[in-house]
Amino acid sequence: MMRLSNLAKSLKSGQRDDFAKRIWRLEKEGKKIFHLDIGDPDFDTPKHIIEAAVKSLRSGDTHYDVAGGTRDFRKAIAKSVKKELGFLPEEEQILIGPSPMLIYFLLQCVADKGDEVIVGDPAYARFYSLLNLLGLKPEPVVLKEREGFRMNPDRVREKITKRTRLVIMNSPHNPTGAVMTKKENEQLFRLARKYNFLILSDEVYGKLIYSGQHYSPGVNDHCRSNVVILNSFSKAYAMTGWRLGYLVGPKELMKKVEVLIRNTIFSLPVFIQKAGISALLGSDKFLKKTVVDYKKRRNILVAGLNRLPGVKCAMPDGALYVFPNIRGTGLSSREFVNFMLEKAGVALSAGTEFGREGEGFIRVSFTVSMKDIQEAVKRMEAVLQNKNFQYARKN
Repeated sequence: MMRLSNLAKSLKSGQRDDFAKRIWRLEKEGKKIFHLDIGDPDFDTPKHIIEAAVKSLRSGDTHYDVAGGTRDFRKAIAKSVKKELGFLPEEEQILIGPSPMLIYFLLQCVADKGDEVIVGDPAYARFYSLLNLLGLKPEPVVLKEREGFRMNPDRVREKITKRTRLVIMNSPHNPTGAVMTKKENEQLFRLARKYNFLILSDEVYGKLIYSGQHYSPGVNDHCRSNVVILNSFSKAYAMTGWRLGYLVGPKELMKKVEVLIRNTIFSLPVFIQKAGISALLGSDKFLKKTVVDYKKRRNILVAGLNRLPGVKCAMPDGALYVFPNIRGTGLSSREFVNFMLEKAGVALSAGTEFGREGEGFIRVSFTVSMKDIQEAVKRMEAVLQNKNFQYARKN
């Protein structure tokens, strides 16, 4: 029998992996499945972005480049940050790469095995898997429904110890769509300064705001001391398959992360970076249109979910998801998504995929067409109202 490392032995499939296999089997059998489970925009990448990559390929941009990203791309990112957040980072503060890999590299550079990382619960599942992979200790901060699922700085303060190296905040938030306030951002930054830890501000959904405004803790120090911004092109520009993202952070830290990039993936293809430049500096018509479309879908989805027996859904301010409370159905999160997959042909995400505090909730994505959203809700409503389905109403 092949000998495996301890790390390999510790690797396990998550809930999402097992659920995806079940969906695949059902679809292979010919069953129509409505995918409200994943955050992959149904829009195609804008043509001007694709053309920029094609032009780059045809001009011979198929060779190695510097690990941190081309100078032109970093300039474009700096210009974008200036426009959106009001400060101009230096080129040396910016690194380009696939966002999940950048998270992994950053964690390696700021924390040692056994160190503590404060993270929301519920939260993007990959945060927890990466922390466990690196032997770091997650310190979950409960994100409460009655507080709009925003990270409460007072609860963060309670979790801080001498081993706290990082606080991961995500706004707009996956899976709940919550958007942190300016005051909350400032309070978290003051904690970072006082206790000398780093904030990783995941702003992947920062361009997808439907009410209110996106705030970043990076405006407090211009990402020079206690804040690193993580961003991606995947959601806003429908570029999930391009695997393109970036970090903005303190120069000394970025130098170390760049070494890891150089010794692993070496660099991103230049033609993909050219596509990123086109996304940032080209027309913003696509982004404006999709935000309008997503807002309409969000509104229809929330209204539909609130018609379902035993389901209550708040209106999120950003991102691509809603996070309804399904406790009134009498089912657990896992039971609910299994039931809907089998009986309604609707794929959803169990709240427990995002942490222990996700029990009693599900994540529903509105990255599908309005027609599919309406049909999926109609199917869920039908099975929940079926006389054979017994659910418990809360008083």
